[in-house]
Amino acid sequence: MFWKGVEGDNTIWTSSLGPTDSEWQAQRQVLFARYTAGDDSVTATPTAIGSTAGPWAAVRDDPDIDRVLHSDPADRMHQIVLAWKGSAGDAGIWTAQTDGSAPFVSGQTGLGFTTATGPSIAKVEGRTFMAWKGPGDDNTLWWSRL
Repeated sequence: MFWKGVEGDNTIWTSSLGPTDSEWQAQRQVLFARYTAGDDSVTATPTAIGSTAGPWAAVRDDPDIDRVLHSDPADRMHQIVLAWKGSAGDAGIWTAQTDGSAPFVSGQTGLGFTTATGPSIAKVEGRTFMAWKGPGDDNTLWWSRL
């Protein structure tokens, strides 16, 4: 489960209930690894995801993409995909994904899309889609396959 913090807290939080757990885990901030390159190394800095709207999440197991990346079905992985609108002053739509074992790192990008409210994600027939309202007074409903 993912959610935006209370009023004044623009960070995204998560908690989970595993298949054998009887209680929810303590809440924790959703982090992604921000990479910076130095002269001889690359440093990963855990960075909190911020948003002025609640995030959306879906489990991605897109058969078309997975088939290309992993020919052996045993190697195929389900990814948690998270999408959110940026923090104050950032109308951009951002996405990231993880297999759940590490911070969100793969694909954490600004997509070039903007919104006034925030995106939603849905899985339809095994494919992951995102929809969002346009920025400002643009009431167009936009969509994209992730």
